[in-house]
Amino acid sequence: IFLPLKKLSLTIIDEEGENIFKQNRKQPKYNARDVSIIFSKINKSKVLLGSNTPSLETYYNSINNNFGLIKYDYNYKNVKKPEITIINTLEKKIKKKMKGNFSDTLIKEIKNTLKNKKQVIIYNSKKNELEDLKDELLVIFPNVELEIIHYDLSIKKIREVLKKIKNNLIQIIVGNQIINKIFSFKKVSLVGIINTEKMLNIPNFRSTEKTFQIIHQITNGNIFRDSKSGKVIIQTLNPNVEIYNSLKNYHVTKFYKTELNERKKFNYPPFSRLIKIEFNNKLKNLAEIEAKNFYKKINNFTDKNNILGPTESKIYKPMIYLKVNKEVREINRIKNSIKTILKDHKMKSNTSIDVDPNF
Repeated sequence: IFLPLKKLSLTIIDEEGENIFKQNRKQPKYNARDVSIIFSKINKSKVLLGSNTPSLETYYNSINNNFGLIKYDYNYKNVKKPEITIINTLEKKIKKKMKGNFSDTLIKEIKNTLKNKKQVIIYNSKKNELEDLKDELLVIFPNVELEIIHYDLSIKKIREVLKKIKNNLIQIIVGNQIINKIFSFKKVSLVGIINTEKMLNIPNFRSTEKTFQIIHQITNGNIFRDSKSGKVIIQTLNPNVEIYNSLKNYHVTKFYKTELNERKKFNYPPFSRLIKIEFNNKLKNLAEIEAKNFYKKINNFTDKNNILGPTESKIYKPMIYLKVNKEVREINRIKNSIKTILKDHKMKSNTSIDVDPNF
């Protein structure tokens, strides 16, 4: 993104809502998507933000005419949208209709799929749970060829697994986010998405948005592109959450409107900007003391309802989040206040500042 291009006229950001564009590991922490927009203003060039499920900030800017908005309903190869079923796993557990993480409904659909010589994908967001899921499935389906795939595998191993899937040597694939990025096979006709409440219950104001994006990409993305049709079964402890109704009925706009109302109610982006201040010290107590002192100081410059934290941390990195009014004057005022406090207080902890963090 920082190449010294002299005749830049167009920048295309594919899947602009992805976390991968955010630089989190070292300073300065920036979002390549946002940097592209700034560069476009400097170069008087254009930026195209593309996504099947845009970030809430981008959607908000589009409907408020800050960005142009282009919608299209092109259906590649006229693929039929998969039938989506929501399973209440709490009810299934009470009725003793669960085998480990798998409901009787999902097990039945897996059996029918395998009987028809088709392939099954089991999606779970937590990488460290994939092996356990594999073991559970091998107990239920002892004679089935099964493989795990995730981002931490080597490129060589991923290619080996993909080749096996393509040659129909694997019947059940267990994986996480990598699935909706690379899969498009004729034999896949069933996707089971399990433990979705774990995605929603992450203490992050973006968790609902990210969960919707992931599941919508699965149901409306590449997986069934070559198989023409399929089924998706979503298992959750709480099927009454509005997100599932939007997913089941493909009500994308309705979901965005509902989520924007929630964000506005609690003054979260896109109705504000977030600044994260992280305190890092090998001495946990010192980091926590300095975070608390910073909290007391910043209280003099902003409404305490706009301050989140300081959070407790097992790795000696307590954090404070500030919600800031989007006006440039207010953002600059808070930034200068942060600089002044950190300079005057002479922090012994390493402090890291991140504007618009992923949380």
